[in-house]
Amino acid sequence: MSDKEKLISHNSKNPFREGQARGYSPKKTINEFYPTSLFWSLFNEQHEILLGTRGSGKTMLLKMMCYSFLSKLEHKKAKELVQELDYFCIYLPLNLEFMSGIEESYESKRDKFFDFSFNCIALKSLLTEVLTLINDKFSEDDSVTINYRVSKLISNVLYQEQITSIEGLIDYTEVYHIQNCQTISDSPLFAPLLTPIKSVINLIRNQLNIKRDCRWVFCIDEAEFLQEKYIKAINTFLRSSQDPVVIKMATLPYKHSTKETLQSGTHIEPDGNDFNYIKIDYDPENKEYEQLTNHICKTRLSELITDGEITLENFLDTKEGRTQLDFFKFELIRRDQACDKDDIMKLLISHLSPERKISFKDYKRFPEKFEKPIYRKFTPILYPRVMKKLQEPGNAKVGFYAGADTVRKASEGNPRRFIQIMNNLIECARNKDLSSINQHQTIKQTCKEIYNSSEGLEVYGRLLKGLLKIIATLISDKTHSEHITETGCSFKLSKALMDNNLVKEAIKLAVAYSYITVDEKTLKNEITEDSTLKLSYLLGIIFWIPLRKVSPPHHIDFLPEMLGGLTHAPESALTKKNADILISMFELEIKNG
Repeated sequence: MSDKEKLISHNSKNPFREGQARGYSPKKTINEFYPTSLFWSLFNEQHEILLGTRGSGKTMLLKMMCYSFLSKLEHKKAKELVQELDYFCIYLPLNLEFMSGIEESYESKRDKFFDFSFNCIALKSLLTEVLTLINDKFSEDDSVTINYRVSKLISNVLYQEQITSIEGLIDYTEVYHIQNCQTISDSPLFAPLLTPIKSVINLIRNQLNIKRDCRWVFCIDEAEFLQEKYIKAINTFLRSSQDPVVIKMATLPYKHSTKETLQSGTHIEPDGNDFNYIKIDYDPENKEYEQLTNHICKTRLSELITDGEITLENFLDTKEGRTQLDFFKFELIRRDQACDKDDIMKLLISHLSPERKISFKDYKRFPEKFEKPIYRKFTPILYPRVMKKLQEPGNAKVGFYAGADTVRKASEGNPRRFIQIMNNLIECARNKDLSSINQHQTIKQTCKEIYNSSEGLEVYGRLLKGLLKIIATLISDKTHSEHITETGCSFKLSKALMDNNLVKEAIKLAVAYSYITVDEKTLKNEITEDSTLKLSYLLGIIFWIPLRKVSPPHHIDFLPEMLGGLTHAPESALTKKNADILISMFELEIKNG
Protein backbone atom coordinates (compact mmCIF):
# COMPACT_ATOMS: atom_id res chain seq x y z
CA MET A 1 0.00 0.00 0.00
CA SER A 2 1.41 3.42 -0.95
CA ASP A 3 1.90 6.26 1.54
CA LYS A 4 -1.05 8.07 0.00
CA GLU A 5 -3.25 4.99 0.23
CA LYS A 6 -2.27 4.50 3.89
CA LEU A 7 -3.06 8.11 4.64
CA ILE A 8 -6.49 8.16 3.05
CA SER A 9 -7.52 4.70 4.22
CA HIS A 10 -10.61 4.99 6.36
CA ASN A 11 -9.62 1.72 8.02
CA SER A 12 -6.54 3.32 9.56
CA LYS A 13 -6.75 5.46 12.68
CA ASN A 14 -6.24 9.18 12.24
CA PRO A 15 -2.82 9.69 13.89
CA PHE A 16 -3.87 13.14 15.15
CA ARG A 17 -7.07 12.00 16.80
CA GLU A 18 -5.63 12.06 20.34
CA GLY A 19 -4.65 15.42 21.80
CA GLN A 20 -4.98 15.04 25.59
CA ALA A 21 -1.52 14.28 27.04
CA ARG A 22 -3.03 13.23 30.37
CA GLY A 23 -4.32 10.07 28.71
CA TYR A 24 -1.13 9.17 26.81
CA SER A 25 0.70 5.97 27.63
CA PRO A 26 4.26 6.39 28.97
CA LYS A 27 5.64 5.15 25.64
CA LYS A 28 3.59 7.67 23.64
CA THR A 29 4.53 10.48 26.03
CA ILE A 30 8.24 9.76 25.65
CA ASN A 31 8.10 9.26 21.86
CA GLU A 32 6.17 12.45 21.23
CA PHE A 33 8.04 14.67 23.65
CA TYR A 34 10.40 17.22 22.15
CA PRO A 35 12.75 18.77 24.73
CA THR A 36 13.13 22.52 24.28
CA SER A 37 15.41 24.98 26.05
CA LEU A 38 12.52 25.74 28.44
CA PHE A 39 12.41 22.09 29.53
CA TRP A 40 16.10 21.91 30.39
CA SER A 41 15.91 25.24 32.23
CA LEU A 42 13.39 23.78 34.72
CA PHE A 43 16.09 21.64 36.31
CA ASN A 44 17.11 24.17 38.95
CA GLU A 45 16.81 24.78 42.69
CA GLN A 46 14.18 27.54 42.51
CA HIS A 47 10.51 27.07 43.38
CA GLU A 48 8.64 27.87 40.15
CA ILE A 49 5.03 28.31 39.11
CA LEU A 50 4.50 27.39 35.46
CA LEU A 51 1.82 29.46 33.73
CA GLY A 52 0.42 27.79 30.63
CA THR A 53 -2.79 27.89 28.64
CA ARG A 54 -5.03 24.86 28.27
CA GLY A 55 -3.23 22.46 25.92
CA SER A 56 0.15 24.21 26.10
CA GLY A 57 1.99 21.09 27.28
CA LYS A 58 2.18 21.58 31.06
CA THR A 59 1.40 17.94 31.85
CA MET A 60 3.92 16.56 29.38
CA LEU A 61 6.66 18.91 30.63
CA LEU A 62 6.18 17.89 34.26
CA LYS A 63 5.84 14.18 33.53
CA MET A 64 8.99 14.17 31.42
CA MET A 65 11.00 15.75 34.24
CA CYS A 66 10.36 12.69 36.40
CA TYR A 67 13.03 10.03 36.68
CA SER A 68 10.91 7.21 35.22
CA PHE A 69 10.35 9.22 32.03
CA LEU A 70 13.61 11.16 31.83
CA SER A 71 15.66 7.97 32.13
CA LYS A 72 14.07 6.66 28.92
CA LEU A 73 14.57 9.83 26.87
CA GLU A 74 17.21 9.40 24.17
CA HIS A 75 19.01 12.69 24.63
CA LYS A 76 22.52 13.55 25.81
CA LYS A 77 21.33 16.07 28.43
CA ALA A 78 18.74 13.62 29.77
CA LYS A 79 21.40 10.95 30.23
CA GLU A 80 23.65 13.44 32.04
CA LEU A 81 20.83 14.45 34.41
CA VAL A 82 20.01 10.82 35.15
CA GLN A 83 23.65 9.97 35.74
CA GLU A 84 24.47 12.96 37.94
CA LEU A 85 21.15 12.85 39.82
CA ASP A 86 21.32 16.46 40.96
CA TYR A 87 17.52 16.50 40.64
CA PHE A 88 15.07 13.70 41.35
CA CYS A 89 11.63 14.71 40.08
CA ILE A 90 8.24 13.35 41.09
CA TYR A 91 4.97 13.99 39.22
CA LEU A 92 2.00 14.95 41.41
CA PRO A 93 -1.41 15.64 39.73
CA LEU A 94 -4.02 17.62 41.68
CA ASN A 95 -6.97 16.84 39.43
CA LEU A 96 -10.71 17.05 39.93
CA GLU A 97 -10.83 13.59 41.51
CA PHE A 98 -8.29 14.69 44.11
CA MET A 99 -10.22 17.86 44.92
CA SER A 100 -13.61 16.15 45.09
CA GLY A 101 -12.23 13.87 47.80
CA ILE A 102 -11.18 16.89 49.87
CA GLU A 103 -14.54 18.61 49.46
CA GLU A 104 -16.36 15.56 50.81
CA SER A 105 -14.60 16.09 54.15
CA TYR A 106 -16.06 18.10 57.02
CA GLU A 107 -15.76 21.76 56.11
CA SER A 108 -14.06 22.85 59.33
CA LYS A 109 -11.35 20.20 58.88
CA ARG A 110 -10.70 20.44 55.15
CA ASP A 111 -7.34 22.14 55.62
CA LYS A 112 -6.06 19.13 57.56
CA PHE A 113 -7.52 16.71 55.04
CA PHE A 114 -5.85 18.65 52.23
CA ASP A 115 -2.47 18.21 53.92
CA PHE A 116 -3.22 14.53 54.50
CA SER A 117 -4.37 13.82 50.95
CA PHE A 118 -1.51 15.80 49.45
CA ASN A 119 1.03 13.93 51.58
CA CYS A 120 -0.48 10.53 50.71
CA ILE A 121 -0.37 11.22 46.97
CA ALA A 122 3.13 12.69 47.24
CA LEU A 123 4.27 9.55 49.09
CA LYS A 124 2.82 7.18 46.50
CA SER A 125 4.31 9.18 43.64
CA LEU A 126 7.70 9.38 45.37
CA LEU A 127 7.78 5.63 46.05
CA THR A 128 6.85 4.87 42.44
CA GLU A 129 9.80 6.89 41.16
CA VAL A 130 12.17 5.44 43.78
CA LEU A 131 11.18 1.92 42.77
CA THR A 132 12.17 2.68 39.18
CA LEU A 133 15.47 4.16 40.38
CA ILE A 134 16.28 1.08 42.48
CA ASN A 135 15.54 -1.30 39.60
CA ASP A 136 17.68 0.80 37.24
CA LYS A 137 20.71 1.37 39.47
CA PHE A 138 21.19 -1.95 41.24
CA SER A 139 21.53 -5.59 40.36
CA GLU A 140 18.52 -7.83 40.73
CA ASP A 141 19.68 -9.24 44.08
CA ASP A 142 20.65 -5.84 45.46
CA SER A 143 17.35 -4.36 44.28
CA VAL A 144 15.39 -6.88 46.31
CA THR A 145 17.44 -6.17 49.42
CA ILE A 146 17.24 -2.37 49.12
CA ASN A 147 13.53 -2.52 48.30
CA TYR A 148 12.97 -4.53 51.48
CA ARG A 149 15.02 -2.22 53.70
CA VAL A 150 13.51 0.99 52.35
CA SER A 151 9.97 -0.29 52.71
CA LYS A 152 10.45 -1.51 56.29
CA LEU A 153 12.01 1.75 57.39
CA ILE A 154 9.33 3.98 55.85
CA SER A 155 6.37 1.83 56.93
CA ASN A 156 7.69 1.76 60.49
CA VAL A 157 8.07 5.55 60.63
CA LEU A 158 4.72 6.39 59.03
CA TYR A 159 2.46 3.50 60.00
CA GLN A 160 4.24 1.57 62.76
CA GLU A 161 3.94 -1.42 60.45
CA GLN A 162 6.45 -3.81 58.89
CA ILE A 163 5.70 -3.72 55.15
CA THR A 164 8.33 -5.61 53.22
CA SER A 165 8.14 -4.20 49.69
CA ILE A 166 7.76 -0.76 48.13
CA GLU A 167 4.98 -2.14 45.92
CA GLY A 168 3.12 -3.26 49.04
CA LEU A 169 3.78 0.11 50.71
CA ILE A 170 2.26 1.96 47.75
CA ASP A 171 -0.86 -0.24 47.96
CA TYR A 172 -1.04 0.18 51.73
CA THR A 173 -0.85 3.98 51.40
CA GLU A 174 -3.69 3.93 48.86
CA VAL A 175 -5.94 1.99 51.25
CA TYR A 176 -4.83 4.06 54.24
CA HIS A 177 -5.74 7.25 52.38
CA ILE A 178 -9.23 5.99 51.58
CA GLN A 179 -9.87 4.71 55.11
CA ASN A 180 -8.72 7.88 56.87
CA CYS A 181 -9.98 10.65 54.60
CA GLN A 182 -12.89 11.42 56.97
CA THR A 183 -11.24 11.09 60.36
CA ILE A 184 -8.27 13.10 61.62
CA SER A 185 -5.67 11.07 63.50
CA ASP A 186 -2.18 11.58 64.91
CA SER A 187 -0.67 9.97 61.80
CA PRO A 188 2.47 11.75 60.56
CA LEU A 189 0.70 12.13 57.21
CA PHE A 190 -1.64 14.70 58.80
CA ALA A 191 1.37 16.96 59.38
CA PRO A 192 1.73 20.15 57.30
CA LEU A 193 2.36 19.89 53.57
CA LEU A 194 5.28 17.60 52.64
CA THR A 195 6.70 17.60 56.18
CA PRO A 196 6.52 13.80 56.54
CA ILE A 197 7.82 13.41 52.99
CA LYS A 198 11.05 15.17 53.94
CA SER A 199 11.61 12.51 56.61
CA VAL A 200 10.99 9.79 54.05
CA ILE A 201 13.45 11.42 51.65
CA ASN A 202 16.18 11.29 54.30
CA LEU A 203 15.60 7.56 54.75
CA ILE A 204 15.68 6.91 51.01
CA ARG A 205 18.75 9.04 50.47
CA ASN A 206 20.71 7.16 53.10
CA GLN A 207 19.71 3.73 51.85
CA LEU A 208 20.43 4.48 48.18
CA ASN A 209 23.58 6.55 48.81
CA ILE A 210 22.11 9.56 47.01
CA LYS A 211 24.22 12.69 47.45
CA ARG A 212 23.00 15.15 50.04
CA ASP A 213 22.77 18.09 47.64
CA CYS A 214 20.31 16.28 45.36
CA ARG A 215 17.12 18.30 45.00
CA TRP A 216 13.84 16.39 45.23
CA VAL A 217 11.51 18.19 42.85
CA PHE A 218 7.75 17.73 43.25
CA CYS A 219 6.05 18.56 39.95
CA ILE A 220 2.51 19.61 40.88
CA ASP A 221 0.11 19.54 37.94
CA GLU A 222 -3.41 20.95 37.43
CA ALA A 223 -3.19 23.38 40.33
CA GLU A 224 -5.97 25.42 38.69
CA PHE A 225 -8.43 23.15 40.53
CA LEU A 226 -7.21 24.35 43.95
CA GLN A 227 -9.32 26.66 46.04
CA GLU A 228 -7.60 29.76 47.37
CA LYS A 229 -7.15 28.39 50.90
CA TYR A 230 -5.21 25.42 49.51
CA ILE A 231 -3.07 27.71 47.37
CA LYS A 232 -2.19 29.52 50.61
CA ALA A 233 -0.99 26.20 52.06
CA ILE A 234 1.36 25.69 49.10
CA ASN A 235 2.46 29.33 49.29
CA THR A 236 3.37 28.76 52.94
CA PHE A 237 5.66 25.95 51.87
CA LEU A 238 7.23 28.15 49.17
CA ARG A 239 7.81 30.93 51.71
CA SER A 240 9.88 28.81 54.10
CA SER A 241 13.28 27.29 53.42
CA GLN A 242 12.56 23.72 52.39
CA ASP A 243 15.82 22.05 51.37
CA PRO A 244 16.04 19.53 49.80
CA VAL A 245 12.49 19.83 48.40
CA VAL A 246 11.71 22.04 45.39
CA ILE A 247 8.26 22.77 43.95
CA LYS A 248 7.40 23.14 40.26
CA MET A 249 3.67 23.87 40.05
CA ALA A 250 1.71 24.17 36.79
CA THR A 251 -1.51 26.12 36.54
CA LEU A 252 -3.58 28.15 34.10
CA PRO A 253 -2.96 31.88 33.74
CA TYR A 254 -4.47 33.90 36.62
CA LYS A 255 -5.34 30.74 38.60
CA HIS A 256 -2.53 31.31 41.10
CA SER A 257 -5.07 33.64 42.63
CA THR A 258 -3.29 34.73 45.78
CA LYS A 259 0.22 35.28 47.12
CA GLU A 260 -0.98 35.10 50.73
CA THR A 261 0.23 32.36 53.06
CA LEU A 262 -1.45 30.74 56.04
CA GLN A 263 0.35 33.25 58.26
CA SER A 264 -1.66 36.46 58.42
CA GLY A 265 0.04 39.38 56.71
CA THR A 266 2.75 37.22 55.12
CA HIS A 267 2.97 36.93 51.34
CA ILE A 268 5.29 35.14 48.95
CA GLU A 269 7.33 37.26 46.59
CA PRO A 270 8.14 36.37 42.97
CA ASP A 271 11.22 37.14 40.87
CA GLY A 272 13.48 34.71 42.69
CA ASN A 273 12.73 35.84 46.25
CA ASP A 274 10.42 32.94 47.13
CA PHE A 275 9.58 31.67 43.65
CA ASN A 276 9.54 32.51 39.95
CA TYR A 277 6.70 32.62 37.46
CA ILE A 278 7.58 30.81 34.24
CA LYS A 279 5.67 31.31 30.99
CA ILE A 280 5.55 28.04 29.05
CA ASP A 281 3.46 28.92 25.99
CA TYR A 282 5.33 29.03 22.69
CA ASP A 283 5.47 31.89 20.24
CA PRO A 284 3.96 30.35 17.06
CA GLU A 285 6.75 31.96 15.02
CA ASN A 286 9.53 30.70 17.29
CA LYS A 287 12.09 28.27 15.83
CA GLU A 288 11.62 25.80 18.69
CA TYR A 289 7.88 25.65 18.04
CA GLU A 290 8.66 24.85 14.42
CA GLN A 291 10.91 22.02 15.59
CA LEU A 292 8.30 20.79 18.07
CA THR A 293 5.51 20.67 15.49
CA ASN A 294 7.79 18.93 12.99
CA HIS A 295 8.62 16.36 15.67
CA ILE A 296 4.92 15.74 16.35
CA CYS A 297 4.33 15.30 12.61
CA LYS A 298 7.24 12.93 12.27
CA THR A 299 6.16 10.85 15.27
CA ARG A 300 2.52 10.60 14.23
CA LEU A 301 2.92 10.26 10.48
CA SER A 302 5.90 7.90 10.41
CA GLU A 303 3.69 4.80 10.20
CA LEU A 304 1.84 6.22 7.21
CA ILE A 305 4.57 8.06 5.33
CA THR A 306 7.87 6.29 4.65
CA ASP A 307 9.26 8.31 1.75
CA GLY A 308 11.40 11.38 2.43
CA GLU A 309 11.77 13.66 5.44
CA ILE A 310 8.56 14.21 7.38
CA THR A 311 8.00 17.86 8.27
CA LEU A 312 4.90 20.01 8.41
CA GLU A 313 6.19 21.95 5.40
CA ASN A 314 6.62 18.79 3.32
CA PHE A 315 3.26 17.37 4.35
CA LEU A 316 1.37 20.53 3.41
CA ASP A 317 3.46 21.33 0.34
CA THR A 318 1.36 22.27 -2.70
CA LYS A 319 1.97 23.19 -6.30
CA GLU A 320 0.72 26.66 -5.36
CA GLY A 321 3.65 27.22 -2.98
CA ARG A 322 4.30 27.39 0.75
CA THR A 323 4.00 31.02 1.89
CA GLN A 324 1.18 33.52 2.02
CA LEU A 325 2.90 35.46 -0.75
CA ASP A 326 2.92 32.28 -2.88
CA PHE A 327 -0.78 31.69 -2.28
CA PHE A 328 -1.61 35.36 -2.88
CA LYS A 329 0.22 35.33 -6.21
CA PHE A 330 -1.43 32.08 -7.25
CA GLU A 331 -4.89 33.51 -6.63
CA LEU A 332 -4.04 36.54 -8.79
CA ILE A 333 -2.67 34.32 -11.57
CA ARG A 334 -5.84 32.22 -11.49
CA ARG A 335 -7.73 35.39 -12.26
CA ASP A 336 -5.35 36.48 -15.02
CA GLN A 337 -3.84 39.27 -12.96
CA ALA A 338 -0.15 40.18 -13.04
CA CYS A 339 1.67 39.41 -9.80
CA ASP A 340 5.34 40.35 -9.91
CA LYS A 341 6.68 42.72 -7.28
CA ASP A 342 5.99 45.88 -9.29
CA ASP A 343 2.43 44.73 -9.95
CA ILE A 344 1.82 44.08 -6.25
CA MET A 345 3.27 47.51 -5.45
CA LYS A 346 0.88 49.12 -7.93
CA LEU A 347 -2.00 47.21 -6.35
CA LEU A 348 -0.88 48.37 -2.93
CA ILE A 349 -0.71 52.00 -4.06
CA SER A 350 -4.27 51.74 -5.39
CA HIS A 351 -5.42 50.90 -1.83
CA LEU A 352 -3.75 53.97 -0.29
CA SER A 353 -5.54 57.18 0.63
CA PRO A 354 -5.14 60.14 -1.77
CA GLU A 355 -2.82 61.83 0.72
CA ARG A 356 -0.50 58.85 0.85
CA LYS A 357 -0.52 58.35 -2.91
CA ILE A 358 1.09 61.76 -3.38
CA SER A 359 4.28 60.57 -1.68
CA PHE A 360 4.60 57.75 -4.22
CA LYS A 361 5.41 59.90 -7.24
CA ASP A 362 9.12 58.94 -6.94
CA TYR A 363 8.46 55.19 -6.48
CA LYS A 364 9.64 54.12 -9.95
CA ARG A 365 12.81 56.19 -9.68
CA PHE A 366 13.71 55.11 -6.13
CA PRO A 367 11.92 51.79 -5.44
CA GLU A 368 14.36 50.83 -2.66
CA LYS A 369 13.24 53.93 -0.74
CA PHE A 370 9.77 52.43 -0.38
CA GLU A 371 10.79 48.80 0.28
CA LYS A 372 10.72 48.75 4.07
CA PRO A 373 8.38 51.62 5.06
CA ILE A 374 5.69 50.76 2.54
CA TYR A 375 6.03 47.40 0.81
CA ARG A 376 7.01 45.30 3.83
CA LYS A 377 4.75 47.24 6.15
CA PHE A 378 1.54 47.12 4.13
CA THR A 379 1.64 43.95 2.03
CA PRO A 380 0.62 41.77 5.01
CA ILE A 381 -2.46 44.00 5.27
CA LEU A 382 -3.04 44.05 1.52
CA TYR A 383 -3.23 40.26 1.25
CA PRO A 384 -6.38 39.72 3.38
CA ARG A 385 -8.00 42.86 1.92
CA VAL A 386 -7.72 41.46 -1.59
CA MET A 387 -8.47 37.83 -0.64
CA LYS A 388 -11.62 38.73 1.27
CA LYS A 389 -13.03 40.47 -1.81
CA LEU A 390 -12.11 37.51 -4.00
CA GLN A 391 -13.91 35.23 -1.51
CA GLU A 392 -17.17 37.19 -1.67
CA PRO A 393 -20.31 35.22 -2.68
CA GLY A 394 -20.41 34.39 -6.37
CA ASN A 395 -16.63 34.28 -6.72
CA ALA A 396 -14.42 31.23 -6.86
CA LYS A 397 -13.02 29.90 -3.58
CA VAL A 398 -9.58 31.10 -2.56
CA GLY A 399 -6.67 29.15 -1.13
CA PHE A 400 -4.95 31.77 1.00
CA TYR A 401 -4.88 30.46 4.58
CA ALA A 402 -2.77 27.39 3.87
CA GLY A 403 0.69 26.00 4.50
CA ALA A 404 2.80 25.30 7.56
CA ASP A 405 3.19 28.91 8.73
CA THR A 406 -0.57 29.43 8.74
CA VAL A 407 -1.18 26.20 10.68
CA ARG A 408 1.36 27.16 13.32
CA LYS A 409 -0.09 30.65 13.64
CA ALA A 410 -3.65 29.31 13.80
CA SER A 411 -2.55 27.00 16.63
CA GLU A 412 -1.18 30.04 18.51
CA GLY A 413 1.83 28.04 19.68
CA ASN A 414 -0.48 25.58 21.46
CA PRO A 415 0.38 21.90 20.78
CA ARG A 416 -3.14 20.62 21.47
CA ARG A 417 -4.67 23.15 19.10
CA PHE A 418 -2.05 22.22 16.51
CA ILE A 419 -3.07 18.56 16.83
CA GLN A 420 -6.74 19.53 16.47
CA ILE A 421 -6.04 21.39 13.21
CA MET A 422 -3.90 18.53 11.91
CA ASN A 423 -6.62 16.02 12.75
CA ASN A 424 -9.01 17.88 10.44
CA LEU A 425 -6.39 18.24 7.71
CA ILE A 426 -5.84 14.47 7.76
CA GLU A 427 -9.60 13.95 7.42
CA CYS A 428 -9.54 16.39 4.51
CA ALA A 429 -6.72 14.41 2.88
CA ARG A 430 -8.83 11.25 3.11
CA ASN A 431 -11.50 12.76 0.92
CA LYS A 432 -9.67 15.18 -1.36
CA ASP A 433 -6.20 16.47 -2.13
CA LEU A 434 -4.51 18.97 0.18
CA SER A 435 -4.50 21.84 -2.32
CA SER A 436 -4.22 25.36 -0.97
CA ILE A 437 -7.97 25.80 -1.48
CA ASN A 438 -8.82 22.66 0.50
CA GLN A 439 -6.32 23.56 3.22
CA HIS A 440 -7.85 27.05 3.42
CA GLN A 441 -11.37 25.67 3.80
CA THR A 442 -10.32 23.11 6.43
CA ILE A 443 -8.21 25.51 8.49
CA LYS A 444 -10.86 28.22 8.42
CA GLN A 445 -13.60 25.77 9.40
CA THR A 446 -11.47 24.42 12.27
CA CYS A 447 -10.86 27.96 13.49
CA LYS A 448 -14.61 28.59 13.50
CA GLU A 449 -15.22 25.39 15.48
CA ILE A 450 -12.66 26.41 18.10
CA TYR A 451 -14.10 29.93 18.26
CA ASN A 452 -17.67 28.64 18.63
CA SER A 453 -16.62 26.32 21.44
CA SER A 454 -15.69 29.36 23.54
CA GLU A 455 -19.38 29.83 24.33
CA GLY A 456 -19.38 26.58 26.29
CA LEU A 457 -16.56 27.56 28.64
CA GLU A 458 -17.33 27.77 32.33
CA VAL A 459 -19.27 30.78 33.66
CA TYR A 460 -18.01 33.48 31.26
CA GLY A 461 -18.08 31.59 27.95
CA ARG A 462 -21.13 33.27 26.44
CA LEU A 463 -19.86 36.72 27.36
CA LEU A 464 -16.41 35.85 26.05
CA LYS A 465 -17.67 34.76 22.65
CA GLY A 466 -19.72 37.95 22.27
CA LEU A 467 -16.78 40.10 23.30
CA LEU A 468 -14.41 38.33 20.89
CA LYS A 469 -16.84 38.85 18.03
CA ILE A 470 -17.23 42.57 18.73
CA ILE A 471 -13.48 43.20 19.03
CA ALA A 472 -12.63 41.11 15.95
CA THR A 473 -15.36 42.80 13.91
CA LEU A 474 -14.06 46.26 14.85
CA ILE A 475 -10.51 45.39 13.78
CA SER A 476 -11.76 43.64 10.65
CA ASP A 477 -13.79 46.69 9.64
CA LYS A 478 -10.70 48.83 10.08
CA THR A 479 -8.67 46.37 7.99
CA HIS A 480 -11.17 46.48 5.14
CA SER A 481 -12.04 50.16 5.23
CA GLU A 482 -11.88 52.21 2.02
CA HIS A 483 -8.15 52.93 2.29
CA ILE A 484 -5.44 50.70 3.65
CA THR A 485 -4.12 51.58 7.08
CA GLU A 486 -1.85 49.89 9.56
CA THR A 487 -3.71 47.20 11.41
CA GLY A 488 -3.27 43.83 13.07
CA CYS A 489 -4.46 41.69 15.98
CA SER A 490 -3.08 43.82 18.87
CA PHE A 491 -5.41 45.93 21.00
CA LYS A 492 -6.01 47.54 24.37
CA LEU A 493 -9.28 47.82 26.26
CA SER A 494 -10.21 51.08 27.95
CA LYS A 495 -10.41 51.58 31.70
CA ALA A 496 -14.20 51.79 31.44
CA LEU A 497 -14.25 48.25 30.06
CA MET A 498 -11.60 46.82 32.35
CA ASP A 499 -13.27 48.28 35.44
CA ASN A 500 -16.12 45.81 34.99
CA ASN A 501 -15.23 42.61 36.82
CA LEU A 502 -17.22 40.38 34.45
CA VAL A 503 -15.39 41.76 31.42
CA LYS A 504 -12.04 41.28 33.14
CA GLU A 505 -12.89 37.69 34.11
CA ALA A 506 -13.98 36.94 30.54
CA ILE A 507 -10.64 38.28 29.25
CA LYS A 508 -8.76 36.12 31.77
CA LEU A 509 -10.70 33.11 30.53
CA ALA A 510 -9.79 34.05 26.95
CA VAL A 511 -6.11 34.08 27.90
CA ALA A 512 -6.37 30.70 29.64
CA TYR A 513 -7.83 29.13 26.49
CA SER A 514 -5.62 30.95 23.95
CA TYR A 515 -8.34 33.14 22.42
CA ILE A 516 -6.34 36.17 23.50
CA THR A 517 -2.63 36.35 24.28
CA VAL A 518 -0.80 38.79 26.53
CA ASP A 519 2.81 39.80 27.08
CA GLU A 520 4.83 38.09 29.80
CA LYS A 521 4.55 40.99 32.26
CA THR A 522 0.74 41.00 32.03
CA LEU A 523 0.65 37.20 32.32
CA LYS A 524 2.59 37.31 35.58
CA ASN A 525 0.67 40.21 37.09
CA GLU A 526 -2.77 41.51 36.16
CA ILE A 527 -4.68 42.59 33.08
CA THR A 528 -5.30 46.35 33.07
CA GLU A 529 -6.16 49.10 30.61
CA ASP A 530 -2.40 49.42 30.00
CA SER A 531 -2.03 45.80 28.92
CA THR A 532 -1.44 45.07 25.25
CA LEU A 533 -3.64 42.16 24.24
CA LYS A 534 -3.66 40.20 20.99
CA LEU A 535 -6.50 38.34 19.36
CA SER A 536 -5.57 34.76 18.65
CA TYR A 537 -4.57 34.37 15.02
CA LEU A 538 -7.42 31.90 14.55
CA LEU A 539 -9.76 34.89 14.95
CA GLY A 540 -7.62 36.76 12.43
CA ILE A 541 -8.27 33.93 9.98
CA ILE A 542 -12.02 33.93 10.61
CA PHE A 543 -12.37 37.72 10.34
CA TRP A 544 -9.70 38.36 7.66
CA ILE A 545 -7.41 40.34 9.97
CA PRO A 546 -3.66 40.44 9.20
CA LEU A 547 -1.87 37.75 11.21
CA ARG A 548 0.50 40.20 12.85
CA LYS A 549 0.91 42.40 15.88
CA VAL A 550 0.52 46.13 15.39
CA SER A 551 2.13 49.04 17.23
CA PRO A 552 0.59 51.08 18.62
CA PRO A 553 -2.21 48.61 19.37
CA HIS A 554 -5.83 49.44 18.59
CA HIS A 555 -7.43 51.23 21.54
CA ILE A 556 -10.99 50.02 22.01
CA ASP A 557 -13.46 52.09 24.03
CA PHE A 558 -17.12 53.01 24.15
CA LEU A 559 -18.65 55.31 21.60
CA PRO A 560 -18.89 58.92 22.86
CA GLU A 561 -22.57 58.56 23.64
CA MET A 562 -21.74 55.49 25.75
CA LEU A 563 -19.06 57.09 27.91
CA GLY A 564 -21.02 56.08 30.98
CA GLY A 565 -19.61 52.64 30.28
CA LEU A 566 -21.12 49.69 32.07
CA THR A 567 -22.59 51.62 35.01
CA HIS A 568 -25.80 49.63 34.91
CA ALA A 569 -24.27 46.36 33.73
CA PRO A 570 -24.78 43.25 35.86
CA GLU A 571 -21.86 42.55 38.17
CA SER A 572 -23.35 39.54 39.93
CA ALA A 573 -23.75 35.95 38.77
CA LEU A 574 -23.32 35.73 35.01
CA THR A 575 -26.49 34.05 33.84
CA LYS A 576 -27.22 33.64 30.14
CA LYS A 577 -29.58 36.61 30.40
CA ASN A 578 -26.98 38.80 32.11
CA ALA A 579 -24.35 37.86 29.53
CA ASP A 580 -26.70 38.87 26.70
CA ILE A 581 -27.52 42.17 28.45
CA LEU A 582 -23.84 42.94 28.84
CA ILE A 583 -23.06 42.09 25.21
CA SER A 584 -25.88 44.36 24.04
CA MET A 585 -24.22 47.26 25.87
CA PHE A 586 -20.95 46.91 23.94
CA GLU A 587 -21.26 49.85 21.56
CA LEU A 588 -17.54 50.21 20.97
CA GLU A 589 -15.12 51.84 18.58
CA ILE A 590 -11.40 51.95 17.86
CA LYS A 591 -10.19 55.31 19.15
CA ASN A 592 -6.72 55.52 17.58
CA GLY A 593 -5.71 55.42 13.90
